[in-house]
Amino acid sequence: MLSRPDIQHRKLLLLMPKEHLDTALRLEIGTLLYKIDDKRIDKIPLSNLLVLFLCGKFMISSQLLMELSKHGVSVFFLKNNFELYAALPAETKANYLLRQKQYLLTENQELVLAKQLIDYKITNQNLALEYFNKNQIKHPAVKTVENTQSLLGLEGNASALYFSTLFEKMDWYKRLPQAKPDEINLLMDIGYTMLFNLTDALLSLFGFDTYKGFYHKLFFARKSLACDLMEPARPIIDAAIIMMYRRNILQKQDFEIKNRSYQFAGGYKTHLKYASFFAKTLTSYKEELFLYIQQYYFTTSLPNKYSFENLTLDFKKLPQSI
Repeated sequence: MLSRPDIQHRKLLLLMPKEHLDTALRLEIGTLLYKIDDKRIDKIPLSNLLVLFLCGKFMISSQLLMELSKHGVSVFFLKNNFELYAALPAETKANYLLRQKQYLLTENQELVLAKQLIDYKITNQNLALEYFNKNQIKHPAVKTVENTQSLLGLEGNASALYFSTLFEKMDWYKRLPQAKPDEINLLMDIGYTMLFNLTDALLSLFGFDTYKGFYHKLFFARKSLACDLMEPARPIIDAAIIMMYRRNILQKQDFEIKNRSYQFAGGYKTHLKYASFFAKTLTSYKEELFLYIQQYYFTTSLPNKYSFENLTLDFKKLPQSI
């Protein structure tokens, strides 16, 4: 299991090869060797990696994959539209006591955790609004909610108000996952996917069953716990989009509409531009995310000694450039 010092010097790496070029990843004396058309591009020590995002087509050696696993590096394979199609998370599978405690949570215990989770999410949404000098939304009485269904409705109403306030100058419509009715939703899909994968990777390092959530209920092939724990971290991605807009990184000409859906114009370079900014953003917050999930691990393992603490977000850490 990785410790805090291990996380501090590790980074998230996004590799996205140019079209029609042969891109190979190989192992060379404890380092990842990155080659394009048989030309050496870069060498990265495996000990410096936390998560590797591979977007597009690669040739990769089995020996490298084995060593990445040994070094606790999670690998996620993404299509060109950033949809995840395969994953090799570094994980601790033998922690059966932890998983047993996950499975034995009562419905009331799950509701208590879910209410804390949404309370933390709304707190962080207001911190984002405050950072960008926008009016904060009224914090609803989350603790008085009596069931998960009511909590879902409360969360949805709060998020709708938050989004309309945060993106008021960007022609915001509403959040429509996967539909991509505007460039904001397209960027959210990418950023949230990367955040989800990082959350899932960190949970796996501690040995959690990431399919067993407490707010997002069991559903076929959905990693509900990763969906749960990423909720308070979502404002990181929202704030990154605002930062790109304010720094003129986000450009209208980078997008085009096909079949009523926004897509990237410009191919490889445009894809990489925005994904790189999200990777840089998440790298800035990787330690906070690790400590937050570590605290949840302690809470689950020793609930009488530890409590579920919020993810502390300092939006001054947002990158100012790509």
